[in-house]
Amino acid sequence: MDVSWAEVHTARSNYNWTAIDSLLQFADDQNQVFTVKIGTVGSSGVGKSHPPWMFSAGVPSFIENPDIGFTYGYYLDPEFKIYYEEMVRAFAKHLRQDVASNLQDRIAFIRVDTGATGDEEPYENGDNVPLQYKISAAEWLDYREWAFEVHRQAFQEGPGPVIPLLFVHVEPGQYDDEWDWINNNVTGGMGVKYDGSTRGHHLSFSGDTPKAYKAIAEDSDAKLFSRSEMDQSYSLPFWQLNVRLNYYWCALEQLNAGMSIWDVTENALEDMSAGGYEESFTLFNLWAAELVPATARGGFCVFHKGLDSSDASMFPLADYGGGDFNKTNTNRYEAICASNAVNGAQMDSPYFATLLQVAQRKRATASEVGFNDSGWGIHAGNYDRFITQINPETTSIGRWRVRGTLTPSSHPYDRFARGFGSASSMMYFDVNDRLTPNPGQRIELSVVYLDEGTGDFALKYDAVGDSQKTAFTVTKTNSNTWKTNSV
Repeated sequence: MDVSWAEVHTARSNYNWTAIDSLLQFADDQNQVFTVKIGTVGSSGVGKSHPPWMFSAGVPSFIENPDIGFTYGYYLDPEFKIYYEEMVRAFAKHLRQDVASNLQDRIAFIRVDTGATGDEEPYENGDNVPLQYKISAAEWLDYREWAFEVHRQAFQEGPGPVIPLLFVHVEPGQYDDEWDWINNNVTGGMGVKYDGSTRGHHLSFSGDTPKAYKAIAEDSDAKLFSRSEMDQSYSLPFWQLNVRLNYYWCALEQLNAGMSIWDVTENALEDMSAGGYEESFTLFNLWAAELVPATARGGFCVFHKGLDSSDASMFPLADYGGGDFNKTNTNRYEAICASNAVNGAQMDSPYFATLLQVAQRKRATASEVGFNDSGWGIHAGNYDRFITQINPETTSIGRWRVRGTLTPSSHPYDRFARGFGSASSMMYFDVNDRLTPNPGQRIELSVVYLDEGTGDFALKYDAVGDSQKTAFTVTKTNSNTWKTNSV
């Protein structure tokens, strides 16, 4: 649930919680939980302004862009900070002490918003800010950490149930100070928003999220939860290239990064149900909470190879495209795919790969989008959870568009795969020891494969007394269909 500060705080001592209470009751009626946040400046209506009454009380203000209408108070003004803290504490008191306990149980977490329109910057467009109201990076960091502490005290100290907090733009490696602060101070439940993660799959910069969070989210003492919203991405041209395929690989990409909550719009849910694509949500829900191997129901390893143009070691610039080493070099993407074309790699829309994720999602027409097998900063390896392929680059080869041109009806499995390499006829996998702690423990294994050609392959495992025991052998019949074999 997203409401604006101006909507709920209509005068200094006057708060209107009606909308929040109504939705809490609705959630209880539906036996659902939901998230709550108060945005300081929203994207529409009355919420496009900080509460106007504070300007009359002396807080400096300005209109950022008259055509759009964002109206801001000055965040660093002492009176502004007093009013902001009063609102947060009143909000916390209402949820923790005033509403009924059955409604309190419907609150999953509070999202901490400090800046404009949920993007955690002070202003929507900093270029339009008068000089006297500009805020330096150091000043904004100090303000954000102060606001974090206000929320921590309000929602996790004192009377009432402790409510977890979710933070935005705190990724380690990019926001190290913020990351260190929340890890050192927040003890009552902590989550993060995965930035831009569910707008498609295999988009440029999609490798940033698993790089930042996978090791922290899975098999870790951090006890981190995470969330990302899908917006209306499903309705845009890229997604519509193959709706079922995009849902499937988007789900896997987020599971690989350890994401626990996929926030999907009502329209997307209805679209998925109408199209019969529930399998992807079923897949996500099956594995999202399985982050601790000792208690998990199992694991998976889904083959995927990303041709990451930002990897100069794997793809030296002199050998792949020349020119400048940056994301705008489309010759580099095409050269990398050309070197893997025998296994299906290609670029349908090279320019598409040069854009940031929001822009990639929003390309206006179908002619501007396409499936690209190379990108900048994409995830290079498999998508896995507790089952990892050993030395995949030397024991297997990546495959793309496995059964030819991708169409709106192509099977999701057609997007990526791996095959045996010319130098090896064996692939090896490691199962997390804590997933199967007891020697001789019975497990079920399933292998999904393309029935292509007429050869055979065997699944072998390290059994008690036999390190190469055969679980099953498959003889292919060249049906060119995807099959599953289980034991």
